[in-house]
Amino acid sequence: MSHVLEPVHDRFVGQVRFDCLDGPFVGPGGRGRTWIATDNGEADANSEGKWGATLRLVRRTVKQHGPYDGLWGYSMGGATAALLLAALPPGTFRFAVLSAAYLTVRQPQLLSILQAASPLQLPTLHIHGLSDGVITADWSALLMARHFAGESSELCRHPGGHLVCPETADEFEEVVGFLARQLGRAGDDRMVDHTSTGQLRTSGALDAATEGKRHLNATLTHFHPVTAGS
Repeated sequence: MSHVLEPVHDRFVGQVRFDCLDGPFVGPGGRGRTWIATDNGEADANSEGKWGATLRLVRRTVKQHGPYDGLWGYSMGGATAALLLAALPPGTFRFAVLSAAYLTVRQPQLLSILQAASPLQLPTLHIHGLSDGVITADWSALLMARHFAGESSELCRHPGGHLVCPETADEFEEVVGFLARQLGRAGDDRMVDHTSTGQLRTSGALDAATEGKRHLNATLTHFHPVTAGS
């Protein structure tokens, strides 16, 4: 996901750092990574156990490499990000971006976590691809309408497909504008150095790069397995 966010990163050189975190589970056939289910949001026999491992991973990451200001989740990472916003203490993240996210209706025990914390009040940007054939815009809109406060939620619809960030100019600027407003709220003392860490690899490398700094975004993503015709 780090390379997908490069155009956004380039607009905030010297101000924003993205740390990309892989899901803790290997996807079907050894391809991709997952967070809370086998693939595509389908519940499996160990969905709740997988959620527990994911929650521990993110808590550990925030403790070791935070504090973080924001959270960006994509696809299954977007569904997971919504759950994290509900489960973690208020203030862990000040804002969130959810791209092609969805409601975990097939995982009722996880859904109850979100329901208990709704409506979530922090500023959020919800990105929907009108041509998304994986997670339809309606699924994303349902998550936004049911579980996020309307006065603090923004919607970015773009004509593209299953994308982390819009590729069209106007919609891309909507994303940049949202992040700029969050950066403005953070204040100059929370701006960070420009680096290109990419994946979270070793704590030592990250400690050296981030000591005494703040991050604008912790990025969660699900690397969707590539299949024929996708």
